[in-house]
Amino acid sequence: MITKKKYLKIFASLVFLVVLIFIIVGIVYVITPYKASTEIQPILEKAEVIKVDKTNLYYFEGNQPASNQGYVIYPGGRVEAGAYSGLCNQLAIISSGCVIVEMPLNFAFLPHIKLSKTIQNTQLNNKKITVIGHSLGGPFLARDLLDSDIENLYINRFVLLGSFSDVDVSDLNVQTFSFIGENDLLIKDNDQENKDNLPANTNYYIVEGGNHASWGDYGNQSGDGDATISNKQQQLFLIEKLLN
Repeated sequence: MITKKKYLKIFASLVFLVVLIFIIVGIVYVITPYKASTEIQPILEKAEVIKVDKTNLYYFEGNQPASNQGYVIYPGGRVEAGAYSGLCNQLAIISSGCVIVEMPLNFAFLPHIKLSKTIQNTQLNNKKITVIGHSLGGPFLARDLLDSDIENLYINRFVLLGSFSDVDVSDLNVQTFSFIGENDLLIKDNDQENKDNLPANTNYYIVEGGNHASWGDYGNQSGDGDATISNKQQQLFLIEKLLN
Protein backbone atom coordinates (compact mmCIF):
# COMPACT_ATOMS: atom_id res chain seq x y z
CA MET A 1 0.00 0.00 0.00
CA ILE A 2 1.34 3.43 -0.96
CA THR A 3 1.41 5.77 1.98
CA LYS A 4 0.70 9.48 1.71
CA LYS A 5 4.41 10.19 2.27
CA LYS A 6 5.46 7.86 -0.56
CA TYR A 7 2.76 9.32 -2.83
CA LEU A 8 4.07 12.83 -2.22
CA LYS A 9 7.63 11.67 -2.97
CA ILE A 10 6.53 10.10 -6.27
CA PHE A 11 4.54 13.22 -7.18
CA ALA A 12 7.50 15.50 -6.35
CA SER A 13 9.81 13.31 -8.45
CA LEU A 14 7.43 13.48 -11.43
CA VAL A 15 7.13 17.27 -11.12
CA PHE A 16 10.93 17.56 -10.96
CA LEU A 17 11.27 15.34 -14.04
CA VAL A 18 8.75 17.40 -16.03
CA VAL A 19 10.45 20.68 -15.03
CA LEU A 20 13.85 19.23 -15.93
CA ILE A 21 12.58 18.15 -19.37
CA PHE A 22 11.17 21.65 -19.99
CA ILE A 23 14.49 23.22 -18.97
CA ILE A 24 16.48 20.90 -21.25
CA VAL A 25 14.11 21.54 -24.18
CA GLY A 26 14.35 25.30 -23.54
CA ILE A 27 18.14 25.24 -23.45
CA VAL A 28 18.33 23.20 -26.66
CA TYR A 29 15.87 25.62 -28.31
CA VAL A 30 17.96 28.65 -27.37
CA ILE A 31 21.37 27.19 -28.30
CA THR A 32 20.21 25.96 -31.72
CA PRO A 33 19.23 29.18 -33.55
CA TYR A 34 18.67 29.50 -37.27
CA LYS A 35 22.07 30.44 -38.69
CA ALA A 36 23.08 32.31 -41.82
CA SER A 37 23.19 29.93 -44.77
CA THR A 38 26.52 28.92 -46.26
CA GLU A 39 25.73 30.86 -49.45
CA ILE A 40 25.40 34.13 -47.52
CA GLN A 41 28.63 33.82 -45.50
CA PRO A 42 30.79 35.77 -48.02
CA ILE A 43 28.36 38.70 -47.75
CA LEU A 44 28.30 38.49 -43.93
CA GLU A 45 32.09 38.75 -43.91
CA LYS A 46 31.82 42.15 -45.63
CA ALA A 47 30.04 43.64 -42.61
CA GLU A 48 31.82 45.92 -40.17
CA VAL A 49 31.11 44.60 -36.66
CA ILE A 50 30.55 47.48 -34.24
CA LYS A 51 30.42 46.53 -30.56
CA VAL A 52 28.22 48.70 -28.34
CA ASP A 53 27.24 47.66 -24.79
CA LYS A 54 28.20 44.03 -25.48
CA THR A 55 25.99 44.06 -28.58
CA ASN A 56 27.27 43.39 -32.08
CA LEU A 57 25.94 45.69 -34.78
CA TYR A 58 26.56 44.39 -38.30
CA TYR A 59 27.03 47.46 -40.46
CA PHE A 60 27.09 47.47 -44.26
CA GLU A 61 28.46 50.69 -45.71
CA GLY A 62 26.24 52.18 -48.37
CA ASN A 63 27.04 52.45 -52.06
CA GLN A 64 25.27 55.82 -52.19
CA PRO A 65 27.23 58.06 -49.77
CA ALA A 66 25.22 61.09 -50.87
CA SER A 67 21.97 59.33 -49.96
CA ASN A 68 20.13 60.65 -46.94
CA GLN A 69 18.48 57.27 -46.18
CA GLY A 70 19.70 54.47 -43.92
CA TYR A 71 18.23 51.20 -42.65
CA VAL A 72 18.06 49.33 -39.33
CA ILE A 73 16.98 45.66 -39.14
CA TYR A 74 15.64 43.79 -36.09
CA PRO A 75 15.95 40.01 -36.67
CA GLY A 76 13.22 37.47 -36.06
CA GLY A 77 13.18 35.28 -32.96
CA ARG A 78 15.78 32.52 -32.74
CA VAL A 79 17.45 33.78 -35.92
CA GLU A 80 21.05 34.96 -35.90
CA ALA A 81 21.63 38.54 -37.06
CA GLY A 82 23.99 37.42 -39.82
CA ALA A 83 21.13 35.64 -41.57
CA TYR A 84 19.90 39.06 -42.75
CA SER A 85 23.19 39.98 -44.42
CA GLY A 86 21.79 39.47 -47.91
CA LEU A 87 18.86 41.81 -47.33
CA CYS A 88 20.99 44.38 -45.48
CA ASN A 89 23.62 44.34 -48.20
CA GLN A 90 20.95 44.94 -50.87
CA LEU A 91 19.55 47.84 -48.84
CA ALA A 92 23.05 49.29 -48.44
CA ILE A 93 23.51 49.29 -52.22
CA ILE A 94 20.64 51.78 -52.58
CA SER A 95 21.39 53.92 -49.51
CA SER A 96 23.99 55.38 -47.18
CA GLY A 97 24.11 52.17 -45.15
CA CYS A 98 22.30 49.39 -43.29
CA VAL A 99 22.79 47.85 -39.85
CA ILE A 100 21.51 44.59 -38.34
CA VAL A 101 21.04 44.58 -34.57
CA GLU A 102 22.16 41.40 -32.81
CA MET A 103 19.65 40.40 -30.12
CA PRO A 104 20.57 38.74 -26.80
CA LEU A 105 20.31 34.97 -27.33
CA ASN A 106 18.66 35.93 -30.66
CA PHE A 107 15.39 37.03 -29.01
CA ALA A 108 14.20 40.65 -29.25
CA PHE A 109 12.02 40.31 -26.13
CA LEU A 110 15.18 40.22 -23.98
CA PRO A 111 16.68 43.59 -22.90
CA HIS A 112 18.65 44.94 -25.86
CA ILE A 113 20.46 48.04 -27.08
CA LYS A 114 18.32 51.15 -27.45
CA LEU A 115 17.36 52.13 -30.98
CA SER A 116 18.93 55.55 -30.43
CA LYS A 117 22.30 53.98 -29.53
CA THR A 118 22.19 51.77 -32.61
CA ILE A 119 21.71 54.79 -34.86
CA GLN A 120 24.16 57.07 -33.03
CA ASN A 121 26.98 54.52 -33.08
CA THR A 122 26.91 53.97 -36.84
CA GLN A 123 27.33 56.21 -39.84
CA LEU A 124 23.52 56.43 -39.99
CA ASN A 125 23.42 59.21 -37.40
CA ASN A 126 21.60 62.28 -38.78
CA LYS A 127 20.26 60.28 -41.75
CA LYS A 128 16.61 59.52 -42.43
CA ILE A 129 16.04 56.05 -41.02
CA THR A 130 13.84 53.18 -42.14
CA VAL A 131 13.43 50.64 -39.32
CA ILE A 132 12.58 47.05 -40.29
CA GLY A 133 11.38 44.23 -38.04
CA HIS A 134 11.06 40.62 -39.12
CA SER A 135 8.71 38.26 -37.25
CA LEU A 136 9.32 38.61 -33.47
CA GLY A 137 11.56 41.59 -34.17
CA GLY A 138 8.52 43.57 -35.33
CA PRO A 139 6.49 43.88 -32.11
CA PHE A 140 9.60 44.75 -30.09
CA LEU A 141 10.70 47.28 -32.67
CA ALA A 142 7.23 48.81 -32.29
CA ARG A 143 7.82 49.09 -28.54
CA ASP A 144 11.21 50.71 -29.14
CA LEU A 145 9.62 53.26 -31.46
CA LEU A 146 7.16 54.24 -28.74
CA ASP A 147 10.10 54.73 -26.36
CA SER A 148 12.20 56.72 -28.84
CA ASP A 149 12.40 60.33 -29.94
CA ILE A 150 11.43 59.52 -33.53
CA GLU A 151 11.70 63.07 -34.79
CA ASN A 152 15.22 63.68 -33.49
CA LEU A 153 16.36 60.26 -34.72
CA TYR A 154 14.96 61.10 -38.18
CA ILE A 155 12.97 57.86 -38.33
CA ASN A 156 10.63 58.21 -41.29
CA ARG A 157 9.54 54.63 -42.14
CA PHE A 158 8.50 51.56 -40.14
CA VAL A 159 8.48 48.23 -42.01
CA LEU A 160 7.09 44.89 -40.82
CA LEU A 161 8.21 41.73 -42.59
CA GLY A 162 6.02 38.74 -41.79
CA SER A 163 5.28 40.53 -38.55
CA PHE A 164 2.80 42.59 -36.52
CA SER A 165 2.49 45.05 -33.67
CA ASP A 166 0.69 43.98 -30.51
CA VAL A 167 1.00 47.50 -29.08
CA ASP A 168 -0.84 50.55 -30.37
CA VAL A 169 1.40 52.52 -32.76
CA SER A 170 -1.50 53.88 -34.80
CA ASP A 171 -0.56 57.47 -33.95
CA LEU A 172 3.05 57.19 -35.09
CA ASN A 173 3.88 59.88 -37.63
CA VAL A 174 5.93 57.59 -39.88
CA GLN A 175 5.18 55.88 -43.17
CA THR A 176 4.32 52.28 -42.30
CA PHE A 177 4.53 49.11 -44.41
CA SER A 178 3.51 45.50 -43.85
CA PHE A 179 4.87 42.78 -46.15
CA ILE A 180 3.70 39.17 -45.87
CA GLY A 181 4.63 36.25 -48.06
CA GLU A 182 1.72 34.51 -49.79
CA ASN A 183 2.85 31.16 -48.31
CA ASP A 184 3.71 32.49 -44.85
CA LEU A 185 1.98 30.09 -42.45
CA LEU A 186 3.42 31.63 -39.28
CA ILE A 187 2.02 35.15 -39.18
CA LYS A 188 -1.32 35.55 -40.98
CA ASP A 189 -3.55 35.18 -37.91
CA ASN A 190 -1.46 37.57 -35.82
CA ASP A 191 -1.48 40.12 -38.62
CA GLN A 192 -5.27 40.16 -38.82
CA GLU A 193 -5.69 40.44 -35.06
CA ASN A 194 -3.30 43.35 -34.75
CA LYS A 195 -4.03 45.50 -37.81
CA ASP A 196 -5.86 48.04 -35.68
CA ASN A 197 -2.59 48.76 -33.86
CA LEU A 198 -1.02 50.14 -37.05
CA PRO A 199 -1.66 53.55 -38.65
CA ALA A 200 -4.79 53.68 -40.80
CA ASN A 201 -2.72 54.54 -43.89
CA THR A 202 -0.38 51.55 -43.56
CA ASN A 203 0.72 50.11 -46.92
CA TYR A 204 -0.02 46.36 -47.08
CA TYR A 205 1.65 44.03 -49.57
CA ILE A 206 1.34 40.30 -50.20
CA VAL A 207 4.41 38.79 -51.87
CA GLU A 208 3.26 36.19 -54.38
CA GLY A 209 5.20 32.96 -53.88
CA GLY A 210 6.93 34.27 -50.77
CA ASN A 211 7.02 32.77 -47.29
CA HIS A 212 8.09 33.68 -43.74
CA ALA A 213 11.75 32.67 -43.71
CA SER A 214 12.82 34.15 -47.04
CA TRP A 215 13.21 37.68 -45.62
CA GLY A 216 16.45 36.27 -44.29
CA ASP A 217 18.82 33.58 -45.55
CA TYR A 218 18.75 30.78 -42.99
CA GLY A 219 16.98 27.90 -44.69
CA ASN A 220 13.53 26.49 -43.97
CA GLN A 221 11.69 27.43 -40.79
CA SER A 222 9.56 24.95 -38.88
CA GLY A 223 5.85 25.41 -39.62
CA ASP A 224 6.41 27.73 -42.56
CA GLY A 225 4.99 27.25 -46.06
CA ASP A 226 7.16 26.56 -49.10
CA ALA A 227 8.32 29.52 -51.14
CA THR A 228 7.97 29.34 -54.91
CA ILE A 229 10.31 32.32 -55.47
CA SER A 230 13.89 32.76 -54.33
CA ASN A 231 14.94 34.63 -51.19
CA LYS A 232 16.52 37.30 -53.34
CA GLN A 233 13.33 37.78 -55.38
CA GLN A 234 11.31 38.22 -52.19
CA GLN A 235 13.82 40.71 -50.78
CA LEU A 236 14.00 42.65 -54.04
CA PHE A 237 10.20 42.98 -54.01
CA LEU A 238 10.57 44.84 -50.71
CA ILE A 239 13.32 47.09 -52.05
CA GLU A 240 11.32 47.91 -55.17
CA LYS A 241 8.33 49.02 -53.10
CA LEU A 242 10.48 51.08 -50.74
CA LEU A 243 12.14 52.83 -53.68
CA ASN A 244 8.72 53.73 -55.07
